[in-house]
This record gives sequence, C-alpha cells and structure tokens, in this order.
Amino acid sequence: MSRSISRCLKVLERIAGLIQQALRPYDDKIAELVSDLEELQRRLDNIIRPGVVDDVHPGGKLVRVKSGRNRTPWIKWMAPAAGAVREYRCPSVGEQVALLNYGGGDNSTQTWALCGVWSDQFNSPAGNPNHHLIDWGDGMSMLIDMEAQRVVWNVPGGMELDIPDIHSTGSIRTDGDQIADTVSQIGHKHGGVVAGPASTEEPIK
Repeated sequence: MSRSISRCLKVLERIAGLIQQALRPYDDKIAELVSDLEELQRRLDNIIRPGVVDDVHPGGKLVRVKSGRNRTPWIKWMAPAAGAVREYRCPSVGEQVALLNYGGGDNSTQTWALCGVWSDQFNSPAGNPNHHLIDWGDGMSMLIDMEAQRVVWNVPGGMELDIPDIHSTGSIRTDGDQIADTVSQIGHKHGGVVAGPASTEEPIK
C-alpha cells in the first residue's frame, strides 16, 4: 500500500513539474504585464500635477514651474485664446498652475502650464457670479456687471484711446457733468478725457 502511495506521489510530482514547465512562459508574460501596469500607473500619476510659477523667461512667453521638489525647464503656458483671436497675459511668479504632462515623461519637457488657479498668495478679487472683474493691481481694474449691465473702469494713470471715430447714442459725462452735446465741444481736454479736433458741427448721434 505504501509503495502504491509513493508511486502515486511521484507521478503527481512529475505532473506538477510538467505543468510548471508549461506555464513558465506565461509566468514571464504575467511579470511583464505587471511591470507595464506599474509603469502605466506611474505615468498616469504624473500627467496632472499642481505647481507654482517659479520664474518667467525674459521673452515673456515661457515659465519655469516648481512642483514638489521638481522644477520644470522653460515650458509654455496656456493663454485664454491663441488662434485668430489672441490674448496675452503673462503668469505671475507665485501663481498656482496645473502642469499638464502630455508627453508622460519624467523631465517635464513635454508639459504645459494651465494658469488661473486661486491660491493664498493670489486670491479671488471678487465673489459675485454676475461680475466679470479683471484686476491688474495698483488700483487698475475693469468690472463688467452683467446684472446691472454696466462697465466700470478704474485707470489711475489715465487712458489713451486710439480710435478714429466715436459714436455715442447719448451724452458723454465726467464727474457728473455733461461735457459733449455736439462734436464741436469735444475738441479739448476736459476732466482727463482727450478727444480729437472737431471736423463738423453736427450733433453726436
């Protein structure tokens, strides 16, 4: 009986050895797949990272961003518009951004900086959903109040308009005083508003 059991065990060991030998190529493939999955997970974790603008290139079109202990090379930042309509607004040092690593590498050379994330250093200048406010600092700002349907400019240093022709359906006022009912009345400086010389005596329409 014991010899029979011994022979059965040897057969089973041999069968197990054959099975292991047959599965060995699959073990290598499984190990390769696990390694690929770990690499993919690492790349996914690296695609979007928070960062802070650390330096602005003298040319004004590139920035360096710090993210944790890492610092990117000079990279592009994403503007509000960059096609037939273009808008330029250089990020500030200390501005919080989201790094979009479209190349998935580790050296951040294929990375864009998505700007406009509030931070403790640069907090929101407004909190009214009906307001569109641009605050340039030092008292200069533009407020569009969509609820009141009005626009408010604050320009401490004055404003220069390069406009060939101004058409108004109403009067032009400064400090509560009406300063122009006809084109002939606009050809002078009044309260910081400068208009070109009059060419006609017809009323403004």
